[in-house]
Amino acid sequence: MLTRLALTGLLLGLVASVAACSAEVDDQEASEDEIKKPGNDTTPPWLYEGPMPALEDVKLVTSITGHTLRVTGTLPAGFDASKLPFYAVATPGAAGRTKVTVVYPVATGGKKNGQWNNVPGHYDHLNVRPYRPRDAGQSGKENWGGFPFLNYHDDRRFAMHGPIDYSDAEDLDGNGTKDEDWRLVRGRISHGCQRMQGEHVLELTHMLGFDMRYPHSTRENGPDAKNGVEGKYIAADLTVLPEPQLDKVPNPARGGAMEIVDVAYPKHETVAALPAGQAVTTFKTWDANEMRAWACAVKPADNPNLNSRIPRTGGKFDGTYCSKTNGPNARDGKTGAPR
Repeated sequence: MLTRLALTGLLLGLVASVAACSAEVDDQEASEDEIKKPGNDTTPPWLYEGPMPALEDVKLVTSITGHTLRVTGTLPAGFDASKLPFYAVATPGAAGRTKVTVVYPVATGGKKNGQWNNVPGHYDHLNVRPYRPRDAGQSGKENWGGFPFLNYHDDRRFAMHGPIDYSDAEDLDGNGTKDEDWRLVRGRISHGCQRMQGEHVLELTHMLGFDMRYPHSTRENGPDAKNGVEGKYIAADLTVLPEPQLDKVPNPARGGAMEIVDVAYPKHETVAALPAGQAVTTFKTWDANEMRAWACAVKPADNPNLNSRIPRTGGKFDGTYCSKTNGPNARDGKTGAPR
């Protein structure tokens, strides 16, 4: 397992040239741990209070081989691009608008019956459950963790969702005991879905137009009349690249030459190295253990899913809940530099 210091160096690296989902997990450790796993018996909703807004004209590209998810969209009119976080890359768009790109690490499907269990193609919609708790009848681990579940394959229910894995990590809150943290193992360990860090799928869902500053509930999870799949149906533009294709983007500094997309998050030891001799653009990413004010679980005492008298909007959920609960960010949101 990488140390926290080593992971921090990877996460803060500069952008540079260089069957359905299963709840079963691979217990091999491959990365440092992320958002702290709640210790109570009821799966909490999670909040996103980070700087990314809802985007327009969102396009999603997943590379199964590269274990990346690239999100590109247009900033809303009037949004101040100087407020974007250090890992978001802004480029000029049409009609004076600004486009922004964020890249997330993902886990992809392992082998089933000798075949890699992934379904490449183009998908024109998602069914979004902004809050997916432990399913009825499950025991032990809270496999979905309360994180959003973004279904893109109607028949096989493949989706983008939280990391599923968690492990005893370290004493994050200083109480003298090790904490259980959700963590993403970036490798061929899913059963066909794209697993994501919890904070990343929260942010993605927010960018897709679901206001994640407020706690959601399972009342939003019923089948949508448009296709009978659980969660709200929304139009989407998702491409899952066929293997072994890697995602590529143009590098303006090299005259628009295409470069492989990667993200500064460690891969499982079984993941093949990127092709030698080919230029790579490595995007930064973020860690909710450091950016504590951007993502957090709702405490049981504040959870409107447990107490209907608690309002879902306003009140404590004013955009500062996570900072009041977890404390301030350990890094500057615009530069990524330590505070």
